[in-house]
Parts: sequence; structure tokens; C-alpha cells
Amino acid sequence: MPTYLFLWNPKQDPESSTDFDRLCTEATEGKPYETLWICPSRQPHIGDGAFLQRTGKVHNGVFARGVVVREPYKNDQGTRLVGLSLSSFLPLGSELPRSAIVAKAEYDKPWTPMASGNVIPVPILTAIQSLWLAPPNLHEPAQETNNDWYAEEMFGIEGEAFRRLVVHRRRERELRERKITDTLGKNGRLVCEVPGCGFDFAHVYGEIGVGYAQVHHLHPLWQSGEGRKTHLSDLAIVCANCHAMIHRGGKCRNLSLQNPKL
Repeated sequence: MPTYLFLWNPKQDPESSTDFDRLCTEATEGKPYETLWICPSRQPHIGDGAFLQRTGKVHNGVFARGVVVREPYKNDQGTRLVGLSLSSFLPLGSELPRSAIVAKAEYDKPWTPMASGNVIPVPILTAIQSLWLAPPNLHEPAQETNNDWYAEEMFGIEGEAFRRLVVHRRRERELRERKITDTLGKNGRLVCEVPGCGFDFAHVYGEIGVGYAQVHHLHPLWQSGEGRKTHLSDLAIVCANCHAMIHRGGKCRNLSLQNPKL
């Protein structure tokens, strides 16, 4: 199965760095960070691997890993997004710079990813995985000769559209946390609401699964627009498998896993 590289430019998306320490902590506790990411490519499929690379002149390099949980689709602004679940992060200052990855891979071809959603070549992927298990001491800024090739246009979105994406991702996190807290308070459990499923992470996995579940929007934000307020009753507790099937192929099916009447 292929693994894709996705890029993050902190200058364009500063909101994602405000709670980075919390994301690192939660990932070590078995709580992946689920987010939408810009992806010009149509190729990623659910279950494919994913690595994130921070761009810029400071702390640039590969810093997060996970999997694709929603295939690429276009939102109402025409921007193609992909759903990612990031389960592991490297602390700020311990990123894997491109120079170290290429040197480890002994890769003699140019590797200058210019956009999110490109397949990582096998030698490069092997090097990333090896360095990830035993990252070098990278607390000094990576010695890249030129980072200007990370053009802002490669993200395919800017201005007001990008601000809306940042707000959307922040709302996703806040709503998910509130829904889980509310459900635990009422039921004491987080059980998948898809009819016939009933999967409970805590019941199956024990302590590591306590307090974890995925949250599905019954009325997708991209359909709702900016004016609609999302209530907790608009959200459903789901397991990872059912959530993947609900969104497979970039669709948004209802909880019976049938195509919605749009």
C-alpha cells in the first residue's frame, strides 16, 4: 500500500501549531489527531499511509505520521481535501529534514516534493521509517540550502478560503471533544451508533481504548455552510471501520451506510 507525503506551511496555517504539544501528548495516549488536509491529488485511498512535513526555514522536516481515513473530495469552495488520522508526532526540533532522509536512503534522484498528496518513493519511505524509530539529534535548524521551492501556491488555497479551512478544523476538534464528553456523561460508554455495530473501543482494547471513539457529522459542514450552527445532536459516535465506510469514495452516507438523499 502506498504512503503519501502531505505538506504544512506554518506561515499559512498558524492555528495548527497552537496546540501542537497537546496533540503530541494525546497521540502517545492513543488518541489520534483527525483532520482534513489539502490534497491536490486524487490518488490516496482509505488505509494508505501518510507522513506530514513542515516547511519553512526553521524546524522543517517530516514530523507526523498516520493513515488516510477519507478519500479526496472537493468542498463547496472547489478545494480538494483528504481526511487524515495522525497517530504519532515528533517533538518540535526533532523533525526529519529532507537532507537527512535523502542521505539515509542514498537516493540519487531529485526528491523535492512540491505539493501534498505525492507518493513517497520506496527508498525514501524506508529511510523515513528507519529515522523515525531512532531520530537523530536535530535540535538545530536543518541545514537546507534553499526552501524557496516551497511556493505558497502549491497548497492550492489562500486568503479567505484558507481561513475558513483553519476555522473548520478547529471546530472539528472542539465539537469532537464536546460530543465525547457529553456521551460519556450520559451513557458512561462510547458505543458505535451505526445500526448493528455497537463497537466499543474500551470494551475491546481495555484501558488504551477508554475515552476514544470517532465522531461523525450527520450533516456535513461542507453542506451546511457558514450560517448553520452544529448541535451535539448533529453528531454521532462511530467506530473507525464504520466511519471509513460512511465516507468511502469521498461520499457521506447516513448511519445505515446507504447513499444519502441529497
